Amino acid sequence: MSSTEHHCCGHAHDRGILSEWTAHLQSAGHKLTKPRLAVLELLHRQEHPITNREIHAELSAECDLASIYRTMHLLLEMDLVQQFDFGDGTARFELVSPGGDSHHHHMICTRCSTVVEVDHCFPDSLSETLARHTGFKKITHKLEFFGLCPDCQ
Repeated sequence: MSSTEHHCCGHAHDRGILSEWTAHLQSAGHKLTKPRLAVLELLHRQEHPITNREIHAELSAECDLASIYRTMHLLLEMDLVQQFDFGDGTARFELVSPGGDSHHHHMICTRCSTVVEVDHCFPDSLSETLARHTGFKKITHKLEFFGLCPDCQ
């Protein structure tokens, strides 16, 4: 892949098996603690990005909020989760396959907060044109769409 190319909108929820993520953590020298395993299991079941507070609401019996923040920080550093901001200043996280292309976008309902994944993206030619005109390399982007879902219209 050249420095200006990127592949857009890969399979966001290639679920795979949970052991892919646990093995990746362990091969990097990290312990598979109970909180880390609980967070990974929860993220593995999710259809859409989830906040740290939502994770804590589900796992409060298994781990405290500080452990969740530390786990999410580690997973971000290892590129095992992708972080999203849906315009409300709250970080949301989604599990991505180790070494996989997880680039995709979302449509978010401004009334009920329904999230729909978008599997369409800009052609690579747009990034190539931007690179030519600006001198930038390794161009990527994050884009979220907002509107009213069919149920809220």
